[in-house]
Amino acid sequence: MTNSLKSRETVEWLNFWYDDANVESPRRILFFGDSTLREVRSTVKSRLGCPVDFFGSSSALRDVMFWKQLELFFDSQYSHYDVIVVQTGNHSRTGVDGGEWQPSDHDEYRAMFVQLLQRLRSYSERLLVLPAFFIVRAPEHFGRIRRVLRLPEVFDDKENDVIKQRNEIMHEAADEAGITYYDLTAVMLRSKYVHKDHIHYENAAKEFIADQILPYIK
Repeated sequence: MTNSLKSRETVEWLNFWYDDANVESPRRILFFGDSTLREVRSTVKSRLGCPVDFFGSSSALRDVMFWKQLELFFDSQYSHYDVIVVQTGNHSRTGVDGGEWQPSDHDEYRAMFVQLLQRLRSYSERLLVLPAFFIVRAPEHFGRIRRVLRLPEVFDDKENDVIKQRNEIMHEAADEAGITYYDLTAVMLRSKYVHKDHIHYENAAKEFIADQILPYIK
């Protein structure tokens, strides 16, 4: 782990969401990880009719700050979940020194992700791991028109090389731990939906994404 400022993004963000916090609920689900999962939190909540909490952070798994955030989030009476859905891997794609991602960084990422799964299992017996979504180059002009016309998107191959390797690591770690892994990224790449920015899919995709996740968490 590290406390290095060089390994952090220009802006680091943190989002805690305790849903229906003022009522007792026999069932509570946690969405854990990137903002791409936060996008469908309320949609899944409306479909299931139970609270869906959210822990989101841009901090790297190697960052001491991430684990402090995690500890704070679970220090509550909402710390037992029926299911935890994990989608992470989009943020902090730099080396510990702020340079380019190196092969040794993947080894560290694997160790940190395995540790994360072990920690999350203490809060739920059921976990679902989803891969990170790929990054597109957001158009400089006429982005809305391009989406309406469904023009082909341009993917950022350099950044996605890191994400692809992370997704493989997370898939292997989930399989080894006996945790379900669902390749939502592959499904989205085959779908008709396009992005509204560099990483988030258009709002019209929310129901479709929820449809893919729900069979694994009902």
